[in-house]
Amino acid sequence: MNYKRKTVYFNMENEKQKELYEWCTSESYNFSMFIRTLLSIYKDNNVLIENTSVEDLSKLQSTEKDKVYMNDIL
Repeated sequence: MNYKRKTVYFNMENEKQKELYEWCTSESYNFSMFIRTLLSIYKDNNVLIENTSVEDLSKLQSTEKDKVYMNDIL
């Protein structure tokens, strides 16, 4: 088998990163599959955010109608 591995670090002293870590680990027992699914959704919908850099995504304000829940996707 041919696998590539990338490590994701979460700073548990940073409240946002800690919250993200806790959310990711609570959503799925298979962390890698969960992250790949999220990345795939991001990639497939990149057109929606083509004018926004990844660094700017946290500044965006979403409305209730913009929200997509993982249970609806998975």
